Amino acid sequence: PFQKFPHRRLIGATAAVAALAAAGLAVTGSAGAATSPALQSLSYTSTGPGGGLYHPVGVSASNGTVYVSNSGANVVSAVNGSATTAFAGSLSAFGEHGDGGQATSASLYHPGGLAVDTAGDVFIADSGDNVVREITSSGIIKRIAGTGIAGRGYAGPHGFPAHLSSLDYPQDVAVDAAGNVYIADTYNNRVLKVTPSGQVTAVAGDGVAGYSGDGRLGTFAELNEPAGVAVDAQGNLYIADSANNVIRRVDAKTGIITTVAGDYAADKANGGLGGFSGDGGPATSAQLNDPQGVAVDGAGDLFIADTFNNAIREVTPAGVITTVVNTSAQPGGESSGAATASRLNTPYGVAIDSSTEDLYIADTHNNRIAVVTGLAQSGDAAGPVAPARH
Repeated sequence: PFQKFPHRRLIGATAAVAALAAAGLAVTGSAGAATSPALQSLSYTSTGPGGGLYHPVGVSASNGTVYVSNSGANVVSAVNGSATTAFAGSLSAFGEHGDGGQATSASLYHPGGLAVDTAGDVFIADSGDNVVREITSSGIIKRIAGTGIAGRGYAGPHGFPAHLSSLDYPQDVAVDAAGNVYIADTYNNRVLKVTPSGQVTAVAGDGVAGYSGDGRLGTFAELNEPAGVAVDAQGNLYIADSANNVIRRVDAKTGIITTVAGDYAADKANGGLGGFSGDGGPATSAQLNDPQGVAVDGAGDLFIADTFNNAIREVTPAGVITTVVNTSAQPGGESSGAATASRLNTPYGVAIDSSTEDLYIADTHNNRIAVVTGLAQSGDAAGPVAPARH
């Protein structure tokens, strides 16, 4: 089936191999230098006829298990060591079916971003079905948000049952330490929060496509096709505001939204077409090109899937941006070795396994999951903030 994407999109390491093997990960390719971040390909085997990896959009990892949205095949798989197993969805069906039963007997429709909570439950942005679903540690799947019909449901300040509030092509999810699930409600131009009790509220975006609101409450701001979400160790929310070519941040304590990466004014002057610039300087003076995914490590480093630049960018807590995978921004076929010399092709998702500090990339048009070692760090620091206004 054809995958629905927003109008501007296309579809379709210090440790080396020994360290990856010690972490229980199977990789292909040769290792990079011991003093530099190295990129390898995760070993992914078919989960059945037609079950090879095709246009993966989402990735998440926890305690050495990597969860992959094999989006073109309508399934989510789990990779642990050299074993790839079906985790949710069916290779022979699509759509939202099977809630209340085993996830391996259910079906999905173009699953997107993934997140894992502290209990080991996995959350899926079931994008084509316009819902978010949860798979418990016992393998049971259930809907936690959305009605299954595309629309802009109510998400007021005092909460509303999330399963009664419509979504429109949600593309990513994130979960915080308290169990709150954040949803990039992409075509509704907003980000929502679902509490453990099932109540939904808006945290960013007023539903109107645009770019405004920095310095105010996130609920009064405008976003434009938010595609990725991540939460840092302090609960601050980061949003890949994709069609604005920026990354926004919502403060956990105040709810104030700011821009922490990307230069909207420069982008607008360029006709909104995005760009590739700014490495070594302030992230808010850099240009991005349709960023789809974000992740934050324990040290507060923000990693961005700078999708149409075919790169992964990193923003330090001090606000300095660099390119850490594919410094040329040119697309390429599958490669491995030194991360900066490796080629990606429209990466959509990025995630970090905090137990190993490995960085995972959904290298979408290369039909692979890449793993970068020696880059992400441990800790409990907050991510980058917007520079002070003068």
